[in-house]
Amino acid sequence: MAMSWVSARGLWATRSALQRNIRGSLATGVSYGQVLRPTRAIQCALLTTSGENGDVRSPSKRHEDPMHHRQHSSFLRSVDLSNPAAQKKLSKLIQEVVKTKANTGDFVPQVVIESLCTTYRGMHIDEKKKFLQILAQDLHIDTEAALQSAVQFEQNLTNVKGARSGQVDWDHESVERYLRTFRNLRNALSPLYETFFQQILSQRENGMLFLVQMRADLLQVLRKSATHSEIPALRSLDASLKHFLASWFSVGFLKLERVTYEHSPGQLLEKIIRYEAVHPVGTIAELKRRLGTHGRNYACSFRGANVVGPRNGRRCFAFFHPSIPDEPLVFVHVALMQEIASSMQSIREETEQLAEASQAKAAIFYSISSTQKGLSGVDLGNFLIKEVAKALKTEHPHLKTFATLSPLPQFMAWLETQRFKTNESLVSPLELDALLDVLDERGTIIHSDSTPVAIVLDALSISNWSEDAALTTALKPIMLRLGARYIYHEKKRGKALDPVTNFHVRNGAIFERINWLADLSKKGLAQSAGMMINYKYDLAHVEANNENYLLHNIIPIGLQPQQVLGCGFVMVLAQDEIDACREAFLAFDKDRSGTIDVWELRQVLEDLDLTSLNELAMGQQPTEEELFQMISEVDEDMSGAIEILESLQCPLDFAEFLQVIDNQKDRAAMFEDDSDMIDAFVACGGKPDKTGFVRKETLVKIIKGDFGLTINIEEMINKLDVDGSGEIEFDEFKAILT
Repeated sequence: MAMSWVSARGLWATRSALQRNIRGSLATGVSYGQVLRPTRAIQCALLTTSGENGDVRSPSKRHEDPMHHRQHSSFLRSVDLSNPAAQKKLSKLIQEVVKTKANTGDFVPQVVIESLCTTYRGMHIDEKKKFLQILAQDLHIDTEAALQSAVQFEQNLTNVKGARSGQVDWDHESVERYLRTFRNLRNALSPLYETFFQQILSQRENGMLFLVQMRADLLQVLRKSATHSEIPALRSLDASLKHFLASWFSVGFLKLERVTYEHSPGQLLEKIIRYEAVHPVGTIAELKRRLGTHGRNYACSFRGANVVGPRNGRRCFAFFHPSIPDEPLVFVHVALMQEIASSMQSIREETEQLAEASQAKAAIFYSISSTQKGLSGVDLGNFLIKEVAKALKTEHPHLKTFATLSPLPQFMAWLETQRFKTNESLVSPLELDALLDVLDERGTIIHSDSTPVAIVLDALSISNWSEDAALTTALKPIMLRLGARYIYHEKKRGKALDPVTNFHVRNGAIFERINWLADLSKKGLAQSAGMMINYKYDLAHVEANNENYLLHNIIPIGLQPQQVLGCGFVMVLAQDEIDACREAFLAFDKDRSGTIDVWELRQVLEDLDLTSLNELAMGQQPTEEELFQMISEVDEDMSGAIEILESLQCPLDFAEFLQVIDNQKDRAAMFEDDSDMIDAFVACGGKPDKTGFVRKETLVKIIKGDFGLTINIEEMINKLDVDGSGEIEFDEFKAILT
């Protein structure tokens, strides 16, 4: 068959256009299989008529030889990956498939890809590990080609460098050659298994779901069976596959849909039950309650069907992807309420009583579940919450508050690690005595050498403890503070140790409230002693909160958990003062660790300019003893250890820093009314009209002798007694005591 150069070029352009349009078809909800089936015949026709430079060529015999494909399929059906020879043959086959695509741009016959995927799906996890190792190691980059490309790139970069070292002269005649070698280098540095991912996606029906499930297997292998030497290559494979999936599961490809009992497919409802990870669904009646019943006052659509809205204030939303339309990727249950929910019981009661959605003022996200382990690390939940919040706000402008009611899934496991720690900051002596009294009344045997945390854990092990009013009353202040400490103070690499906290705070939420006996289910009591957390999404501040957490490790915290933790600074400092403190804190937190040390604290106290703070509390350089005293008052880990503080850095996080400032302001406020100060001045030798003076030796004797304080009072007096007279006037006296 003969063909003109123009006609051949036109055919190649048509073929390229077909390939480019495949991805765009997803936007309309069409799957890859639907796109490829009608175009594959055209592709084959184009491949048989046009070759490089427009020349006529015939298809590769290997590509079109049915016997060759049947041999591959026969081998794959019986492959035994415990046999090294079979591993080698499989590796060669996959490389042949991938390099055929890479070298010619041809579509590999579907039967080969289908056989590979079918074989993989039928393997047990040990065989899958071998398959994944072949991908990770044998289909990594071609190192020789990469080195050759790097040499060519370096040579061409040298040729096009301008007068300034490292800068490209874009007017140079060899720029096109330089850019070509750049593209070659980039391609050479792309692992071959990335081409394999693309082939699976384009050649196999449900290829996207296959890749998601393959990554789930890969994560299982990394977590459970990979040896130390196997991990690096498998992690590299995982990073590439995660990046590949993330590019396809971005929010632009996802579709938000409402799940309803009346109109959603039964298969979808079964998956909602199966995948629910937070609060298991026990019965169909319970599922109906969670999805909501329907009346006449609300209408929405589900895949084209009109749906009448809920009468009782429950909703369920899910994200779907066009390539796997029957799989909910992540879903969230929402309760419409009058205020932020404090317990699962309050959600059940209030939503059942809600007659109209317009009565609700708050939307509570009380369960978020991801369905695909292979999408771990792909940020779908973040998008889902924000998209649902926007959708609800648009539909119901009267909604003012968006918050969660979230579990602490690893709290009790963490508390168990504290069993043998004797730090009194974990459980105060007063609270411990109250708990011991209750336990004694019930005849509970407590070992004399038990730590406070061990006693608390023993109390929580009592059968039906959550139904004992006296016991829960004694436990409440202890557990709330332990829970708040776990959420706010326990960190891993600067970020919250608790995974749920890390998720919501990364998304810009505030640690708003901790709730006692909020989830009395067996699972809730086992995981968190029934406690649950409200994370509040203030839509106007989520971006700022997200930035502060990611860059500075700052967890935004509400009033209630501050009070639980003993951080009373918001009761004294105004918001503008807190903002000024945050700015000063960040200026000295140069390594972005989320903390400052004792010496940085001294500089901050010198430089901080808050006009509402008494001048006597700020603007002076604290002594080392004063600095360590300030820290010991707010840093729970340093209590009782002041004698060794001088050898430590004593890092303070932002909450502790604010409490230092609060304490300083509190002391200053105590002396704003001079009556008490005048009485003290007179008692030390001064006069009621603020005249006269106090002798230095008198004040030293009172401070060190009568009160037994160990501060360096002499140094403080010497700084203020500029003339060295040893006579302390009223203003100097007030400054010293403040």
